[in-house]
Amino acid sequence: MNTEEKVQWLTDRALIKESIYRYAAMTDDKQWPQLRALMDPEVVAVYAGHDTLVGVEAVIEFIQRATERVVWGHHKLSVAYIDFDGDEAKALTYHTSHSVVAGDPDTVVVKVARYQDTLRRDERGSWRFIHKLMEPGWNEKRQFEQRR
Repeated sequence: MNTEEKVQWLTDRALIKESIYRYAAMTDDKQWPQLRALMDPEVVAVYAGHDTLVGVEAVIEFIQRATERVVWGHHKLSVAYIDFDGDEAKALTYHTSHSVVAGDPDTVVVKVARYQDTLRRDERGSWRFIHKLMEPGWNEKRQFEQRR
């Protein structure tokens, strides 16, 4: 790999990681327009055993329903690898999330999963999700006392 190719490879890795991290942050913050902008209009997604979703609007609606009672959410991600094939890339991301739901402020829901994502470079050079698969590991509820 020559210097120019290496710089492009590093740039693309950084942009893909940025898309992955923004996906989680926009979900946590319920920033639907920003989340929508990270996805291809024809994105296909499967979340932990749910039906396959086709199209950005179906994905956004699913995430809105899944998080409607969440009053605080936090994703912690670790991108394990990114493999390139031209203007597409496959990424594996390990995911742990914590969330608190309305009406139960002393319980945190912990989910451990991994995302298998495919992203495509668009005409502006941004990387957008075209396929997202969430593979569940385990879920648990933990009780805690909030400091007031």
